[in-house]
Amino acid sequence: MWWTWTDSVMMKLNPDVIGILEEAGLKFVGKDDSGRRMEILELPSHPFYVGVQFHPEFKSRPGKPSALFLGLILAATGQLETYLDQHPNTS
Repeated sequence: MWWTWTDSVMMKLNPDVIGILEEAGLKFVGKDDSGRRMEILELPSHPFYVGVQFHPEFKSRPGKPSALFLGLILAATGQLETYLDQHPNTS
C-alpha cells in the first residue's frame, strides 16, 4: 500500500515506496521535524506540480498570498520564471 490514513484527515506515505516515486521523477523537498513524514513534493519536469500536507490557505491574505498560491497563479499565467528572475531570493 502506498498511502495509509492517520486518525485525522492526513495520509502518510509508505516509506518503502519513496525510492520508487523518486526514481519516477517526484522530488520530496520538505519533511516534518522528525525527517520521516513527507510534507512537500514537487515534480520538477512540470511547470507547477506541488503537493503539500499542510494548509497554505491559512497563511494567505488579500493582497498577500502565501508563496504556494502566488506560485500557482504565476505559473498558470506564464509569469513564474520572470517573477523568480526578478526576485532571486524568493523560493
